Amino acid sequence: MKGIARLSAGAWVLCQVLSGQVWYLAGRVEMEDGSPLPKPAGIERVCDGGTKVETLTDRQGRFVMRRVESGGFGDLFDTSSGEMSVGGSGMSGGSFGNRMKLMINCVLRAALPGYDSTVIRLQDRRPTDDPHLPPFILRRRDSEGIVPTVPRMAMPKEARRAWDSAVRAAAAGNWTEAERHARQTAEAQPRFAQAWRLAGAAAMNQKKLPEAQEALEKAIAADPKLLISYVLLTRVDLNASNWEGARKTSDALIQADTEQRYVEAYVYNALARYRLRDLEGAGKSAQEALRRDPKHRFPRAEYALGLILAAKRDYTGAANHLRQYLELEPRAGDAETVRTYMANLGKPGAPMSELEPEPADLTLPPAGRSGCRAG
Repeated sequence: MKGIARLSAGAWVLCQVLSGQVWYLAGRVEMEDGSPLPKPAGIERVCDGGTKVETLTDRQGRFVMRRVESGGFGDLFDTSSGEMSVGGSGMSGGSFGNRMKLMINCVLRAALPGYDSTVIRLQDRRPTDDPHLPPFILRRRDSEGIVPTVPRMAMPKEARRAWDSAVRAAAAGNWTEAERHARQTAEAQPRFAQAWRLAGAAAMNQKKLPEAQEALEKAIAADPKLLISYVLLTRVDLNASNWEGARKTSDALIQADTEQRYVEAYVYNALARYRLRDLEGAGKSAQEALRRDPKHRFPRAEYALGLILAAKRDYTGAANHLRQYLELEPRAGDAETVRTYMANLGKPGAPMSELEPEPADLTLPPAGRSGCRAG
């Protein structure tokens, strides 16, 4: 259906261009966690001279709009058209209908009350570019995503330019460039935790574990309340077989996460303690993960508890939890290994190598998909 919608929008755009009308842009708005859009969102143009809602999406998040630019006399006259409103006035930060005010440094973003959006810089687009825009990603203001929104903070011009480049590269999945620009920003603004966090996330996705660890530790030092940094650092520690580091970081996350948003902290803590042979502590963490996750968003908790019970020679309990893991994740990469392991559980004399816990997946989700899944 997405392909059909994109084709239809593309054909409509092409028709407008060939008929001699002004060019149009097409795109969609998505929720970071993959859930449906709660209601239609606005598409805003934000410039130094003001903010204007250019169009609204449909209920599926799709939109088509007249092409706009950043600056220029044509753009100046376009600002006098009628305004729409999304949760408030259609104009802010300046007199958008004033023909004497040239609109420069413009970006497009989605607008929905209670959410932040990724942005697209208009000065980076040319008339010959693909009219299909990258998706705008919305996340709740009380959540922390992989791809950050533009911060509302004073920043030197060069640092702000580097940060904008880092965010665009991350949204496009270009992790090499995202890391480079994020580090440029962080070196210019060492207390800007989001820049260190993005540098660490980008290094993670390139499997550069030492670089990721260093950047994420700096993110935590700069802002101990940015909890996603703890999540990412724990994943790095697990993949680096730094079990004690993973235990300490996940313990710190559990203590700091007073709103209990990161169930995966208990899964990671259980796996780290299992490798440290702290079976009692590992079991408690795995059980707590299951208790806090009634919708089974983290099947790896079942896997972890199965490992722990097998190590304690509770083979019946281990088989039950490993079977539940396979029911929740039938296409898991280690499914056959788990089945073979289960078939030999408790059999005297049967060859049964210890089932190893998989490292936490380092690959970050593309923009618009949910964040850290366990394992």
